[in-house]
Amino acid sequence: MGIEQKVFRGEVAAERRSWQSVRGSFRVVRPHDDPAYLELMAPQGAANRMLYFASGETRVMYAFHIQPLDPAVLGPAAEGWSIVTSPYGYGGPLIEVEETSLERAEDAQEEWRSAWSRWVRDNRVVSEFVREDLHQERLIPRSDGCHSLDQVNVIVPLDVDPDLRWRSYAAKVRKNVRRAQNCGLRVEFNASDDAVAAFYAVYSDTMQRRNASDAFEIGLDRMMAFVREARESAGAVIALTLHEDAVKSAELVLVGSREMYSFLGGTLPDAFPMRPNDVLKHEACEWGARMGLREYVLGGGFTPGDGIFQYKTSFAPGGLRDYYTRRVVHDPVTYASLVGSRRAMEARSALAWEPRESYFPAFLS
Repeated sequence: MGIEQKVFRGEVAAERRSWQSVRGSFRVVRPHDDPAYLELMAPQGAANRMLYFASGETRVMYAFHIQPLDPAVLGPAAEGWSIVTSPYGYGGPLIEVEETSLERAEDAQEEWRSAWSRWVRDNRVVSEFVREDLHQERLIPRSDGCHSLDQVNVIVPLDVDPDLRWRSYAAKVRKNVRRAQNCGLRVEFNASDDAVAAFYAVYSDTMQRRNASDAFEIGLDRMMAFVREARESAGAVIALTLHEDAVKSAELVLVGSREMYSFLGGTLPDAFPMRPNDVLKHEACEWGARMGLREYVLGGGFTPGDGIFQYKTSFAPGGLRDYYTRRVVHDPVTYASLVGSRRAMEARSALAWEPRESYFPAFLS
């Protein structure tokens, strides 16, 4: 059987539609592979790509950003080189193998690894950073690079008896949900433009109060464009907690074929005593279960074990899963040259620069 390989570009309308079609043809549909999502989260100057590979009855799709390096920052050594990163959240090369071709699968996987190596070489990719799917069995096996446990994530199981899920919450969560309900709070789910605008007002207020990273400064127009495209495949929904028709808490939830993901959210400070976010998370679990989803992925904290992580854990004390990243240096000689070049560029401005520990790629730290 022959090998099929295609690369779809997110900025080309026809290829974007083909990308969506291929993505929708897989048994597992991840929201983080949606070209609209990659566009929303793309680093400045990056292009969005999806490499599709098929050999026999084995198929692989891999969505990622490719970002050219800036010689103004890194010096002449950066000219013509790029880095690859998977989108914020969860990704990596998704593999699908038919039961009838398991014996052939290992050969197909090796063919993919060879094809990917050729692609990064031909496109002068110096390094690759992968934020991996929480379900490692969905990813094509790889041994290249440094595979590291990043932190632990919290997952609320949805395909269980609702009473069992309720009892599995920490006591304080059950207390807070009851308080919210007694205060008359209710939660609505939809993806209308009005819902996006209401979500954005709460989200932007929260980001300003927290002095959030620039990476999360997403304008209303971009947010609206993303949800409009994502809702065509039911890939996003807005959860709004209301009190007397006023929105007090909001969350943008990403929706896949099997999981839903807590993505962006916020709460107005005047509503904290009513616990609007607790009831939002609880009702999101109920909504996801009604939709036939299996898991509600709450994610981790800003740092391992911090207060945000502890809050998320209170919804699923037993629902912890390891989250891995993969860091691959595809061209070690160029990688080392870029580190040296960055050091020299900074020295010209009388700055002493050394790579930050654990930052990848080191030359951009």
